[in-house]
Order: sequence, then C-alpha cells, then structure tokens
Amino acid sequence: MNTTTGADPGISGPWDNTRGGSQAAGASGPPALVERGSALILAILIVVIMSLMGLAFALVAETENKISVNERHQGQALYVAEGAVRCVKSWFDDPGATGFVVPTTSQVNRSLRFVDDDSDGTYVAYASAPTGPPAWNVLYKQDTGLLFDKPYRGVPMESFEGTQSNPDLRISALGSAGEKAYLTTLNNTLFPNFPNGHQRALVTQIDVYSPPLLYVAGSRVRYGIATVLVTVGMFDNAGTAAPVQVGERVVKATINEVPYTGAGPQGPLQSCVNIDVNGNFGVHWGTVTSAGDSILDNNIDQKIHSSIPYQDRENFISADNWDGTADDVDTDGTVDYETWLTDTTQIEDPWLRFWSEGDITKQNGSHIDTDCTGANCQPSPFVTPTRAPYAGTDDHSNMTKNVSITTCPNYDYDIWKSIAQSGGKGIRYFPWLNGVQFRDVDGVARTFRQITEKYPTGLSFFDTVDSIAPHDDDGDGLADNLTPAIKIAGGGYQAGGFIYLNATTFETTGSGSAPAATIIAPGEPFRDENNNGVCDADPVTGEWFFDLDYPAAYDGTFGKNGWHQNGVGGYSRAQPDPAAGPTGVWNNADINVEGVFYTNGGFDCKGNYIFFGAVITHEGMTSTTGTAEIYFDERLTRNLWPPANLALPRTYISNWETDL
Repeated sequence: MNTTTGADPGISGPWDNTRGGSQAAGASGPPALVERGSALILAILIVVIMSLMGLAFALVAETENKISVNERHQGQALYVAEGAVRCVKSWFDDPGATGFVVPTTSQVNRSLRFVDDDSDGTYVAYASAPTGPPAWNVLYKQDTGLLFDKPYRGVPMESFEGTQSNPDLRISALGSAGEKAYLTTLNNTLFPNFPNGHQRALVTQIDVYSPPLLYVAGSRVRYGIATVLVTVGMFDNAGTAAPVQVGERVVKATINEVPYTGAGPQGPLQSCVNIDVNGNFGVHWGTVTSAGDSILDNNIDQKIHSSIPYQDRENFISADNWDGTADDVDTDGTVDYETWLTDTTQIEDPWLRFWSEGDITKQNGSHIDTDCTGANCQPSPFVTPTRAPYAGTDDHSNMTKNVSITTCPNYDYDIWKSIAQSGGKGIRYFPWLNGVQFRDVDGVARTFRQITEKYPTGLSFFDTVDSIAPHDDDGDGLADNLTPAIKIAGGGYQAGGFIYLNATTFETTGSGSAPAATIIAPGEPFRDENNNGVCDADPVTGEWFFDLDYPAAYDGTFGKNGWHQNGVGGYSRAQPDPAAGPTGVWNNADINVEGVFYTNGGFDCKGNYIFFGAVITHEGMTSTTGTAEIYFDERLTRNLWPPANLALPRTYISNWETDL
C-alpha cells in the first residue's frame, strides 16, 4: 500500500539515494528543483562583465586613438610652425627675394604697434607716442618698401619695438584681404597638401615684434633684433566651405644678427700678436693692426705703400690743421699740405694705415725713421721742424706705434660654433676627424681645401681636435688643441664667405691663380666729425672728403684733387659699389679668398694669393716670399656686408620656444 498521498509515481518512497538524491531532515522538496537556473544567472553575469570590460577597452582604445591623432596633429603643426619661423628668418637674410615669399607692405598689418619710448616698461600705441627726436609715432619701416632690410636698429622706424599683443607686423588669416592672400600663397608654396589633401596644417598668423629685453647693470638691453611668433592650425575638410580646426601649435623664436662686423674688422689684416712680413707681401685699402710688434720689410719705401699724410694717429693733414691754424711745420713759407698736394706723384693707397700696440721696426731691427716714444707716436712723421715734408712713396706718416686702443677683434669660439650648429641655409659646421680631414655635412671625410672649394660661399666653421674652445695648457701662448697646419699649394684655389678656422697655421704657397672676380675699392677718405660712420652731405655743413681719381686697374695709383665738402659746391663723395657704376669697381681680379677669414692659429701667407675682404689671425702673421696681397672690403664697415654674392646668412635663430 502506497502511503504517500499525491506523490510522484516516479519517486518511491522515502528518498531513493540511488538516484542521487539527498535531503536533510525537514526538507520540503527535492534539491534539484531548488538549484535550477543558477548557472544561467552566472553565465549572464559573466557575459555582462565581459561586455563591460570590452566596452571599457573600446573606450580606452578610442581615447588612446584620439590622443595619438591629437599628438600627430600637434607634431605636424609643430613641424610647419618651425618651418614658417625659418621662412621668416630668410626674409631678413634676403629681404628683396621672391623665392623666400617675402611679404610686401600691403600684405602686413603695421597699425597694431605699441612702443616704449622711455624704456620704463610702459607701452603705448605708436600713434600717441612722442614725436621725438627720435620719432616714436611712426610705423615700422614707414619710409621703405623692404620690411626686413638693414638697418635693424638706430631709430624706432628701423627697429622692432612692439609687444606680443601689439606687434610691429602681423599677418593674420582674420586680417585684410592682402594678409589672407599672402598666407594662402605661403601655405601653398611651402606646405602644399600637408599632411594630405583633406587635412591641412596651415599657418594662420605670423607676428614680428621686439626681441627679449634683459636687464644688464640696471638697463634694459635688447637680446637680438626681433621675436617671431607663428601660429599654425590643423584643419579637417581643408579646401571645403566648412573646414574644421582640430589642432593648433604656436612657436616663438628670437632672431639675432650674425656678428660678422660687430667686433671688427677695420682693415685688411688684424693680428692678435705680431706681424712679421718680408718680400713683396702687400696689404691695401684699410688699417692694418697688430696687438704686438710690426716687423716690416727693410726696403720700406718700395714694399709699404704711402697714403694721404697723417698729422697724428687719426687726422689727415690739411691746409689749416682743421682748426684754422697755418700748417707750415718746417717754416719754409709754404703750407705743408700744399707742398704735398702739388707734387705730381700719385697716392699709392689713400686708405692704408699701420697701427701697432707695440713697436714698428724693419727686418734688420732699425726703426722706420725715429725711435719715437709715448702713446700713439709716429715713427716717421710727415714733416718736422727740421725736415721738409715727405713726398710720394717716401711718406710713412700713416704708421702709429704704442697705440692706446685694443686692436685684436674678438671672434668668440663658443658664439660662432653655436651659430654654425644652429643650422639653416648657408651655415655649415665641420668637426675634425683625423690626419688632415674634417667630416663634411654629408658625413664624408674631406680636407679643408676640398670643403672650401665645394662650398665657396656661406658660413663655414672648422672645429678644434677636441671640439672645445682653444686652450693653452703649457702656457706658451699657443693653443694646444688646434688641428694640424692647413696648407694650400698651387693655383686655382677659390673660396669665400665667412671662414672660421681652428688650425695651428694656415699657409699658402704657389701661383694662386683663380678665375676673374669683382673687387671694389673703398669710397673716398673722409673726416667723420660726428663719428656716425658716414660722410654726411649738406649744402652748407657737409663733411670733408678727399677727392680722388680712381685708377684704371685695381692695383694702380690714385690721383689727388684735394679736400672738398660733401654736397657743397657740386662736390659729392664717391662710394664705389657694383650697382653705382664702374668707378672703383673692377671685374678682372683673380681673387682666391673673398670675405672674412678668421683663424685661431697663425697665418703664413706666401705665394701669389689674393684676398679680398679681411684676414684676422689670433696667433700672428708671417710672410717671407711671394707677392701675396690682401685688399680690404670697406662694405664691412658700411653696414653693407655681407654682399649677396657670398650667400651668407644675415641672421640666426638664437632661441626657440615650442611648448606654447
């Protein structure tokens, strides 16, 4: 008899343990029925967790992708901004060029300019600034069409005075039609379809304003000539009616002028110790200086050119000593200047002078004329109370010894190395390798001659053997880490630009013959009474210049016509320049080296080499044989250097700020 009421007929009895069942006392039903569905819940929970993790990973991946894309945009915009800054630098290097996309006055906004007329740190709009002098209520380069040409200083109209908020020049995509058109041309010329046709990195604004101002000894000093700030945007849907900006980068840089002429030179040859020359070596058209002694050829009348006579270190002779006093030192009844002027002998070199901080003697040890003593004395005066004036080639009053000024130009190693390593067009740095070779910019080992002939223009820096500044460890007065001597032999050598060499000696021997080149004489000598570096012209008060007849050949002599005032009575001082006409400009000189040649070692010039520009030697000058010549390029002192044919950069970037 089945005593279980309503029991499942498939279940007998109490629990049948053989079917896997078990139940604690008091249980009301089978366990299998209680646990049904738990696995499904667990599976769903795991699926949810996995889905959330997948979603999280997807979100992280999307975020990382956006970060990566943004970094890519920022990097691409940075490259374009840096390229645009270098483009602006090129405007200063060649302000009249079209290849550098130089803007015109109609393509820039100059009206935003603020100026600080009294250097107190307070700026006002240029239009409300004082009228001067100098005039502060002016636009930058108000009277010229070349916005980036020299000079870069002097008066507010020539210099960058504005601020970052109120720059001297702005070119903006939000500006005038001219500004927008210029930026379109710039972007399409320099960065076409970058990075692709649908996404573009575009220069949206260029600002140029005052360089950083540093406090030095309580005064504000300009560090450079200008600051350049470039803004670049990254755009999607570029070229459509609805571009979308997806990134931006701002880069700022300081532009400095390359100091080719800031510390000198002032003539064809400067030696930071002695000058020791013999034979037919010749220097021309400027002031030759030595920080030590000058030892010249014994046959001084034939080997050393005369010039316009000097009454002292600085002043030419004149009829009245420039002060109204009659100039008849030898008391013969004739003005000394008139005696010289009426002599038919032409002037060998109207500009030549010799300044020595030490003595001036001949090779045999004798003095030029007298053993003068005291500061700034002339060892061979033009005239004395007991001797008539010298005439023609006998006059050596252009020599002064014991000069009271420092004559050694300072071309600092670290500054010039940093410029050479800053990069840019026409700037090259060559580290020493071994033997006689330097590493060229393409990584190939080459000699000094091979490199300078390969790059006959531009700025070239040849480093020391240990790539640090010259140092004298043994105290003998000579640097111990200069490279072995550089020797140029034979003919056909031609180099140029600005060459900075760190070799024990630079030596030339041989014929030196080179292709014909242009050589330019200085302008007529003048008295710079106000020390502004130019011969001022005025119908009444024009400064005095010596009227010359230039020869038919660059190595000829000069006719003398006497002193005249610039702009008075129809007289005008000649300043030879290739663009001005043939006077004082010759195209048939076989120049071997044109430009500035600086060496931290010695200079041994033999053979028949011709230099046009200037040579500076830190460890002295020697010449024993040959007819080597150095002609000074007066443009080095007239703010007209470097000339375009030398392809030298006028400026360099001295500081970058890219995390803006």
